[in-house]
Amino acid sequence: MKKYWFQLLLLSLALVLGVAVWGVLNSLWKNMEQYEASSEIGAVSEYFRRFSQGDYETAVQASGFSFDDKNSKEDYIQYLKDTFGTDFSDLRFAGRDSDVAGEKDYRVYSGDTPLGLVRLVPVQGEARDWTVIAEVNYSDPIKVVAPSFVQVVVNGKLQSPDADSTVTNVDFTDLEGTISVPTQVTYTLDGYLYAPEIRGTAPDGTVCIQGEPVEGTVSLFVPVSETDREQFESLMTDFSKNYARFISKDASFASLKPKMLAGTEFYESARTFYNGWYTPHTGHEFRDVTVSDLIRTDENTFVGNIKFDYVVFRGTQEHVYPSSYRLSFCCSDGKWLLADLTIR
Repeated sequence: MKKYWFQLLLLSLALVLGVAVWGVLNSLWKNMEQYEASSEIGAVSEYFRRFSQGDYETAVQASGFSFDDKNSKEDYIQYLKDTFGTDFSDLRFAGRDSDVAGEKDYRVYSGDTPLGLVRLVPVQGEARDWTVIAEVNYSDPIKVVAPSFVQVVVNGKLQSPDADSTVTNVDFTDLEGTISVPTQVTYTLDGYLYAPEIRGTAPDGTVCIQGEPVEGTVSLFVPVSETDREQFESLMTDFSKNYARFISKDASFASLKPKMLAGTEFYESARTFYNGWYTPHTGHEFRDVTVSDLIRTDENTFVGNIKFDYVVFRGTQEHVYPSSYRLSFCCSDGKWLLADLTIR
């Protein structure tokens, strides 16, 4: 009987000792997990572990990022996915001191491929901990140039032009003081994670077309309506043909005069032009007439390009003169008149 109680006592002691050891080991394990989680590498690993589980909301809340019409929460999450990808099985990290005292920077790699940078900000509490924030690189600034009568909306928000950015439209710079010249304004767009959606609208509701970006500048143009297009193409073709005939001495200045705005540099240049030197010929004709790039520069002006071959006949010979003009028109007293012509 004594032996039985002795064995029972030993078994009880073993159970108590086992539970105690298990408790100690469990406590040590939890402390190790807590220590690892609060370490730099642990914090970064946890950051990406949450991504692997589809949890981006925690990163959003910790980022301190300001969401507005420039950048939405969805933009930020998409930026994280685009920067770090969706496969986190082969990530490695390289840390260094940050330029900000107390903070750390960790470069994130997938294998040997650099992905991005995360910043570790210390949090003071019962134990040292870290907040992990992804560094963001904004898209390049964009400059938008638009007619001053156009409303420019970016990501759904109406924009105000840059201060003191109003300039005369380049096609009418020689007409300042002669007519009320159309002007352009500039909008500087920066601080966007992704290139924003730009939309320009004329007062009559016409949606602007966008030119191809040139060195970070996007130009907005107001296309002419289909009704105006027929009239404007006719005006451009009629004037260009008369001007070519005038140069070749097949028409007089009197045929040009009522089609031009008086007092402009081009008007005076045409009025004083001497065409008596032109070689005599027996005829002429126009081939391959093409009008392009018709745009409204404001409610009372428009510009466009025209190309054609002017063919002059001298006996049995024909001489082809490729011609290309850019024409600027303005409406004066209800009539469209040529304001300027430049040879292209």
